[in-house]
Amino acid sequence: MDGPLYRTLLVEDEPTTRVFLEAVLRSRGHDVEAYADAESAWERAQREHFSLAILDMWLPGMDGAALCRRLRKLPRADETVVLFVTGAERIEDLGSALGAGADDYLVKPVNTANLPVRLALAERRVHFLLDRKRTEAGLLRDALRDSVTDLVNRTLFYERLNLTARRAERENRKPGRATQYLYAVLHLNIDGFGKVNAELGYDVGDAVLHETARRLEACVRAGDTVARFGGDEFVVLLDDLKDVSDPTRVVQRIEEAFRLPFQVGERTIELTASMGIALSVAGGTVASLLDSRRGHPSASEGAAPARVPPHRRGREPRDAAPLPAHRGDRYGAAGRDGGAGSVERPTPRDRGTGPLHRRRGGDRSHPALGTVGPP
Repeated sequence: MDGPLYRTLLVEDEPTTRVFLEAVLRSRGHDVEAYADAESAWERAQREHFSLAILDMWLPGMDGAALCRRLRKLPRADETVVLFVTGAERIEDLGSALGAGADDYLVKPVNTANLPVRLALAERRVHFLLDRKRTEAGLLRDALRDSVTDLVNRTLFYERLNLTARRAERENRKPGRATQYLYAVLHLNIDGFGKVNAELGYDVGDAVLHETARRLEACVRAGDTVARFGGDEFVVLLDDLKDVSDPTRVVQRIEEAFRLPFQVGERTIELTASMGIALSVAGGTVASLLDSRRGHPSASEGAAPARVPPHRRGREPRDAAPLPAHRGDRYGAAGRDGGAGSVERPTPRDRGTGPLHRRRGGDRSHPALGTVGPP
């Protein structure tokens, strides 16, 4: 919470009582906004959140109960503690105050004998509400974020993907739109990552995953989404593309990022990645492609992803249909099963333990990791 913990709204029409209450509150660390009428206080409360509101029950014009009912309709009303100050002695009047949404009340005349206890109770409740908000925010964050990399997790990624798909559909239906609204999904796996975990330890593996996340974020725009689905599987949503070649340039930046070794303590580890691209086309989304690659039911049946071999960057398909695979490409396009293309890469090299030696079939041997090959 930014600023003072107690941002307090004080509404009291009696000048002597108002000055006394404001002085006591400030002495307890409250940042106070004091008003003599409910209308002025309500105007202020609509523009700024207050953690504590102290209201006189009887005010000229709008009374305290009416103001309290309005405060309880504000967006963050459940984060405000309301304390009534009243001269009412009848039980029904106090019941009316509590019924309007007050948490507690203080009977006039206000003095140093009864005020500190009531304020302490109100401040304790402010602390409780703040702690609850932080706990709820933490639980929500944990539910939508990957704990190792602090990236978006699968749940939030699919939510953003579906929002992007719906936005693309709306945009493409607009009359007079000259070009399609394009977005793409990039799928990435770290080659041989299982061997890193198994032979170098999970702490090293987690450090590699965390650094991979930061490198991927540095390769995309602020509005794009980088997610970790689990293990060494990362997915990137590239939104609102200007050209079909844009994903290719992202892949090239990721390639450059992976050419830098991973430094984990005293270890220097060389890693590479396998990547595939799926580009949206009219009438479908890439959600079904992403799900089918992972063995999940499609979130949107009938999707028609376009596959973009990076070597063809800058050449847009005339009808936005899937581009064919080309053997011998540095990046393989989709295979017969419709999956996204992949990049064949060498497997990890740990400079801290020794060199890699090539073996047949693309496998390699390592003094510490043993024989490693494509995942």
